[in-house]
Amino acid sequence: MVRRRHRAITQDDPPQTRQRADKITRAIAREQVDDLRAALSHPPTRRVFMRLLFAARCDVAHLFEENVGHTASTWDPTVKIHFNAGERAIGLLLMRWIKAADRQAWPRLVAEDLAYHERLEALLAAADTPPLTERGSV
Repeated sequence: MVRRRHRAITQDDPPQTRQRADKITRAIAREQVDDLRAALSHPPTRRVFMRLLFAARCDVAHLFEENVGHTASTWDPTVKIHFNAGERAIGLLLMRWIKAADRQAWPRLVAEDLAYHERLEALLAAADTPPLTERGSV
């Protein structure tokens, strides 16, 4: 799909043009929120979101790391800090979108993620295998 670039609407444009642009912008924003709400209503999609948030260091385990006593950081003594910050920025963007679409989605995602990993741990324990060392690896 090819997206056309449109010129920016300015205060110099006629009021009808600005109103039409505002109306289109609101419709697009509404459609994007509706799309995300539809995705959040599907349990496998919520699990995918949690995996993405884990990879971006934005899940509960990373937001409040006990070993550092503050919110997680992308700090690294090498240039990798910039890579880590970019990954985290995507995760924070996804979190913002999720919260804007459905304020109750985040607690539901966290609860489902914890239950999912508890279920996996129980299955592993029943199979007499060592516990998962890193959440989100499944």
